[in-house]
Amino acid sequence: MKTVRFTEDTKQHDGLSPDLRLYDEVVHDFFNRPSNRYKTLNSLKKPINKDILANLIKNLLNLADRSNFANKTPVLQGGGGRGNVVDKRFTSWILKLVETIKNDYIKAPSI
Repeated sequence: MKTVRFTEDTKQHDGLSPDLRLYDEVVHDFFNRPSNRYKTLNSLKKPINKDILANLIKNLLNLADRSNFANKTPVLQGGGGRGNVVDKRFTSWILKLVETIKNDYIKAPSI
């Protein structure tokens, strides 16, 4: 009988990685839930892992850079997720979201 083995670096999830899923949801909330812009961030288990937030900020800064130089750019470069797109008009808002995460979620005292 043959068995199938996967290498250790094999994907451990279906669909988006957990980091990209979080990023996609945070961007979606921010632009599509005016009454609850931080829904996903507020639902994260406290204290929020700073590595997760650092990766989120990295993705958001990349999105701000791409949106500043494109007519339209997908939130997720590889496609998938909610399929949202942004353009130059969104750049300042994305940077505002980054500052909010830095000030309210990274520097905020643990509860």
